[in-house]
Amino acid sequence: MKVNNLNKNFLVFIVFIYGFNGQISEFFPESLMLIKTFVALFDIVIIFYGMSFINKKYKNMRFSRHFRILSFIFLLIAASTFLVNFNEISLLHHLNGLREGLLLFAFFFILQNEFEKDFLSLIIWYKKVIILFLFLQIPFSVNQFLIHGAGDAVGGSFGTGGSGILTQIIFINLFLLFVIDKYFLFKKYNVLYLLFLVPVFINETKISLVFLLIYFVCVAFVEGKIKGLVFVGIFIFMFIIFGIVYTVTTGLSDFNLLFSSNFVEDYLYSQNIYQNDVSRFTRLVISYQYIITKDISTFLFGIGYGLNKGGTVISKVSGINSILYLIKGSRILLQMQFLQGGIFLVIVYVLINFYYLIVLPLKVIIKYLFIFLFFSIMFFIGWFYNDGLASNQFFMFNSTLIILFLTQFASLRNEC
Repeated sequence: MKVNNLNKNFLVFIVFIYGFNGQISEFFPESLMLIKTFVALFDIVIIFYGMSFINKKYKNMRFSRHFRILSFIFLLIAASTFLVNFNEISLLHHLNGLREGLLLFAFFFILQNEFEKDFLSLIIWYKKVIILFLFLQIPFSVNQFLIHGAGDAVGGSFGTGGSGILTQIIFINLFLLFVIDKYFLFKKYNVLYLLFLVPVFINETKISLVFLLIYFVCVAFVEGKIKGLVFVGIFIFMFIIFGIVYTVTTGLSDFNLLFSSNFVEDYLYSQNIYQNDVSRFTRLVISYQYIITKDISTFLFGIGYGLNKGGTVISKVSGINSILYLIKGSRILLQMQFLQGGIFLVIVYVLINFYYLIVLPLKVIIKYLFIFLFFSIMFFIGWFYNDGLASNQFFMFNSTLIILFLTQFASLRNEC
């Protein structure tokens, strides 16, 4: 069964709106408010569209076990509004921020129900969309590099500050293309896909070295012993190229810094590096210390959503000045979800992010170990790297599709 044109157009629209609005905003800065308002309204449309499937399933009594679980958690997140103590954040800001959690579930409902009978066709067709998306990142990134030089400004279609998100998306989708080609289209590894790494080499994202290693190790093990040696060689070559580019753009001392004994400690824990941007693990510790001084309700359900929202249509959150520095700069998913939704929201996002590991038989996971290992490691690192799964709509959508793809991996293989 082929994906119908209506569904195709809908998915392309999602990719375009969420994947390119950052760059469009930079091209037309005078339209920033209009663009952000449109994206916010589009979020609401997606949420209500996703919610409509709960009503349809209820009327037809066609609830699967997984759909029941997702629907229940979706409603719990919406109901958490009544459990938040609005001393530090207003109801308006909370409802504005609630879009993030509800949007993630809406993507699940839409993808799981609109494509439940032809998910394989969706994945194969989506490959074309991803190839086009990754290809367009190259001219965007090169242009940004020529204007601003290496750094956070090289965020591709996500614009300034989107370099980390872009790097994650490139590596995750490179591996997705590899899996689709090998297991569903029965094609050999396409070396030309490595050209999609160009933005990674010029945006100075330090974690790229880790992602590069994870990617080639998993590809090597999936391909087997002989081909695996070839990919080890490719990794060494890519590592050298990365080192040369990094040295040219930032200076030799900066590249040497990546391998110094103090770099990891400074990068993760220091409070005084990178223009006083509190480092990732430090802000996690401070966030925990802040929450445990509150009541049990705040520990369980957080101080409310929308901490990093506002500033365009509605004002920024004003009741959290004492921890304002924690929601600027290098926010991480674990820290932000704990602050906003407490331990409840952290557990919910963990269950969603690693949903495939919960529902799949152990024998399937073992059989395709390095496929599941790659995505699991990348998702796990994401929890301590940025908050893309909660704050970037394209990252949410792309991750949701991959999670559902992995959940159905064995059954989709049987269709080939």
